[in-house]
Amino acid sequence: MTPKARLYNKDRRTTTLYWGREEQGEYYLRGGVCWPVSVETAGGIDAQGYALLIGQDVSSKAYRVFKQCEFVTVDHILEDGIITYPGVATWFNDCWSQYFARTFYWHQDDELTRSYRLDVWRSDTIVPKPSLVNVDWSDDGAALHLIWRLVKTRKLFFKEGSVLDRQLKGIKKGDKGMLPAVHALACALAGMVRHPFREPRSLDETE
Repeated sequence: MTPKARLYNKDRRTTTLYWGREEQGEYYLRGGVCWPVSVETAGGIDAQGYALLIGQDVSSKAYRVFKQCEFVTVDHILEDGIITYPGVATWFNDCWSQYFARTFYWHQDDELTRSYRLDVWRSDTIVPKPSLVNVDWSDDGAALHLIWRLVKTRKLFFKEGSVLDRQLKGIKKGDKGMLPAVHALACALAGMVRHPFREPRSLDETE
């Protein structure tokens, strides 16, 4: 559910989200992107990209997926005013306007994804531009293990029935290859673990 109000704290690099008078939380918000890859669908092989935004509750340390987006291009491709292929541009804008989030992690072949990242920078639609950070890892299994550990310890929450939910259940059934939503989540979590929220140092600590 989109928050009714939000307040960004520059010193803490967090956003306090308000859904009601008594329902609020302070979150460290980051995202993950899987640039379009070939995936198997009911109709055959197709291209699919995925982006998601997650927030870590500063108090409980739990992670929650706030926004998800399936895409094949950066800007929408229109035919006769109708979106034929959805883009991710307006989604980046919503992450900023609704959550003050603009840092997104990715982990894929640099040459393969260069054109998509250039399209992001060249897009007149995206304001402000997101910060796209390459997060590296050597073991895909370890990245996936982080997801399962957080799920089993009830430190990761996402919408039941979402694309992410279906792809995670697919992995349990033996699906192979890069599943875009799961990969985007792995990127976001790996980036947040590597660059975690830290309480600002007080003036007394710096003296």
